[in-house]
Amino acid sequence: MTQGIIEQLDKQHNRNEFDCGVPELNGFLQRTARRNASNHISRTMVMVNSETPSEIMGFYMVVITSVKPPPTRAYRSYPTDVPGLLLARLAVDKKYQNNCLGTYLLIDALMKAKKSAEISAPIVGVFVNAKDAKVRRFYETFGFMCVETEGDPNYLWIPVATMHKLLDQLGRST
Repeated sequence: MTQGIIEQLDKQHNRNEFDCGVPELNGFLQRTARRNASNHISRTMVMVNSETPSEIMGFYMVVITSVKPPPTRAYRSYPTDVPGLLLARLAVDKKYQNNCLGTYLLIDALMKAKKSAEISAPIVGVFVNAKDAKVRRFYETFGFMCVETEGDPNYLWIPVATMHKLLDQLGRST
């Protein structure tokens, strides 16, 4: 398998050749991701082919969000809205699908969220809106669970404490 490097999306990356099979995700990467980054709305990270660094193998996009804390005892004293990180997009080019790149991108996003939460932007967890049951099961294998307050089984989150345990188990705590 080709080695990949994860870096922030920039103009040298060939966005037009990326095709994950989902037109909305392709369109976001091709037309919106760089503009959102330059306007400080979101951050898009790309995995590029180490042999051809302009080739995007996969990407994810994150944005800070405000959420209602879960209605559990642990969050009873929290304010009405709390900060979280929304993993709003994650996609792998069709040429590289079924090679665990989605897992690698997810783990990278969680590692960056952990580091950010420790040094600059505290969050209660990472949130994701899975597009369907198959994608929901993918996230659930990493400890994501349904956000009870939303009533949408595909709206998931992983609390910071669970995220730390997962990364420790994977040997990716830093």
